[in-house]
Amino acid sequence: MMENRFVVQEGHFHIADRNSYVLTGWFEGDGQELPEHMDFSVFLDCERQKIKIRSYSDDSVRQKYMKYDLKVSREYVIIVRLPEDLRKYRRLFLCLADGSRVYERRISQLRKLQGQLNYRITNIQSTGASCVVTGWAASEKPIKINVFDLAKEPMKCEVSHFPKPDVALEYREAQQLYDSGFSVTVPVNGRKKMLLQITDGEHSVMREFGASDKNRLSLYMKKAHYYMKRNGVKKACKRAVNELYELVGDTGNYMKWRRKNMPSEKELERQRKEQSRFRPFLYVITPYEDVHYITSAAISLKNQTYSNWKWVIVCTVEEKEKLMERIRTHIPSEKLRIIPADGEEGYQHRIAAGMRKTLEQLRKQEKDKQKKDDPSWLLLLNPSDTLEPDAMYACVKLMETNAQMDLCYTDEDQISEDGKNYSEPVFKSDFNIDLLRATNYIGHLLLIREDAAVKTGSWNPSCLSEASYDYVLRAAETAAYIGHLPRVLYHVRENGKQGRRAGENVLNEHYKRVGLPAYAQPSPTPGIYHTVYQWMETPLVSVNIPNKDHIDDLDTCVQSLLSECTYPNYEIVIIENNSVEESTFAYYEKLKAQDSRIRIVVWDDVFNYSKITNFGVAHSRGEYILLLNNDTEVITPDFMVEMLGYCMREDVGICGARLFYFDDTIQHAGVIVGLGGICGEGFQGFPKENGGYQNRIFCPQNYSAVTAACLMTKKSVFEEVGGMDAEFQIAYNDIDYCLKVRSTGKLVVYNPFAMLYHYEYKSRGTENTAEKLARYHREVDLFTTRWADLISAGDPYYNPNLTRRYQDFSLRRIELLK
Repeated sequence: MMENRFVVQEGHFHIADRNSYVLTGWFEGDGQELPEHMDFSVFLDCERQKIKIRSYSDDSVRQKYMKYDLKVSREYVIIVRLPEDLRKYRRLFLCLADGSRVYERRISQLRKLQGQLNYRITNIQSTGASCVVTGWAASEKPIKINVFDLAKEPMKCEVSHFPKPDVALEYREAQQLYDSGFSVTVPVNGRKKMLLQITDGEHSVMREFGASDKNRLSLYMKKAHYYMKRNGVKKACKRAVNELYELVGDTGNYMKWRRKNMPSEKELERQRKEQSRFRPFLYVITPYEDVHYITSAAISLKNQTYSNWKWVIVCTVEEKEKLMERIRTHIPSEKLRIIPADGEEGYQHRIAAGMRKTLEQLRKQEKDKQKKDDPSWLLLLNPSDTLEPDAMYACVKLMETNAQMDLCYTDEDQISEDGKNYSEPVFKSDFNIDLLRATNYIGHLLLIREDAAVKTGSWNPSCLSEASYDYVLRAAETAAYIGHLPRVLYHVRENGKQGRRAGENVLNEHYKRVGLPAYAQPSPTPGIYHTVYQWMETPLVSVNIPNKDHIDDLDTCVQSLLSECTYPNYEIVIIENNSVEESTFAYYEKLKAQDSRIRIVVWDDVFNYSKITNFGVAHSRGEYILLLNNDTEVITPDFMVEMLGYCMREDVGICGARLFYFDDTIQHAGVIVGLGGICGEGFQGFPKENGGYQNRIFCPQNYSAVTAACLMTKKSVFEEVGGMDAEFQIAYNDIDYCLKVRSTGKLVVYNPFAMLYHYEYKSRGTENTAEKLARYHREVDLFTTRWADLISAGDPYYNPNLTRRYQDFSLRRIELLK
């Protein structure tokens, strides 16, 4: 008998056979090796039914459940053949070999579901004059979407279909599954309610929806009701509580998340008693200001589980007495050093004095041979801020894992004035040089090793509020390794806005020091800087566009390049791929006559996107390659200049762009490995004016991957890694290519200032045959096997505290009920 509980995820009727019911489940905590065949029984009341059992243990199982933070190694699919007439039965049961019931449904529920289409509405969003409805519907027949007003008069709408890998994995019994995802954009025209019809010709559903996204909570409640009909009240209540809990967000959600993720008192006590050989000395530097919060800072230091530290406070003689009144009961004298601030006026000058005199003391100790072998570290604690009790301990543990680390930073949040509430957590990327050049994302808590601090030089008070930005940039320039601890260990009380002019100045000085021909200028978003590169060279860029018929899309793409693109030195290489319409070849001749920069090369083998791309690159003359889909259109005329600016850097191998759907919502703003279990595009569906979490949509930054719908790369790098892998015929070839380039040490950059439309899925085929589905699953398995370590460890440019389920960088889910 299995010791672990069997969990049924959800039941649904077979797509092709409505007299068969499909149950999918797994054994909870299945760390042990599970057999391929298990003994299940299904009963209608007391009558045993015929069943078929299939099990899956490939990588697609792991990626399917990973987004729920579940470790499932084997999935069981039980197909129950039901009688034609269900009216005489009351309940359906699924039992294990020992007779225990693990699933139960009322027949009245099943009869209602039997004739319904399998579908789900996942989001309804207003974009001003229009409304966008997204969702999925699973059928072996093509899905058609219609929109009506309340009088059932048809309305004009834009519908796009796209594949949903998670749906394909859910309906494994399907012999063929048409692209199940859909997005419907409909003009509102003052209407508050409309009707959405989803049909496959045989089954149809009509769903009323609101034209505003103000009632998003209502949508979730409707989803909970739908779930209840399928799974019963008990499971639905648990699911609804967890979904609504995640939806609440903001302070309430984060406070609960924080309490769950804080170390216990038992763990803190264990840390205090721990004896370790590695005990670097930490100097905590604080520029004193006459604020009553200094007591909170003192208490947070007193509570540290790591004891090898000293608090260095810079203040005047007059301030010292008041300071000591506030901290003497918390900080013993041997852990305190007061540095006179005479002549050091201003907050930044006091930081400079504290760091300078601390380093002088360390040099004197080294000269007198009083210094221990373990290096000392410096960190800055603002007088109004506090640390978590295990902040120093956790940072020291990170230092111990990497002897080459010169800098270390952590995540942070904001603390209320009374010190009781925490909010606005900042969950950061691992070291991200291009994000740092867009904004000072590192912030607090920052620790620097003493020798690295000497190399970095003095704190520069003349930079005013951007002195910390200047210091971090200078430290990063010489650091051998920069570590990131993805835990909220520092709590900030807001001290006002940063000066933008100083930020541009420190960035420009940084570019001079590192020898990059670039300058920073303001962006439309305060606190974010736009770097403009000024390379002397104008190398040839080969724009590679694969195409099969669809000349209207291709014409839009090519004409926007010819009329809008400001970069002077490029060629267009159209890779003809098995077109069948005579008008296509006539159009090619017209293009060649229109502009001498346009060439047509012919791929005469079967479709394989990777091989076609490699073929196009081999026929390209440019030093740089721009891979471009035929269903794109230029928005910013200097997009090629923007992308080339980054791509010409020695440390960069790839640059991607910000892409929009036709309704001005985000289609691509960087790819996150592990999102959804495999990989996914962050912020997809966000409005154009929304910067997303920490305004990351608006920030140039490093990502693990970008989409090849618009991807620039060095031809030499492309050839060095062997181009795209032909085993990825359609899916994941661009992500695999990006990760191969990353493995050589080159960076992948997302540049939001290069913008194009991407009318995705207009010109691609559908995953509508058993052969195509099998190919897709093979490519999923290949990708998840090849990059298993990265998927498991987590994307370094994403934060493990953020969700893998959604694309919005929201807080990682906590299950309240299980």
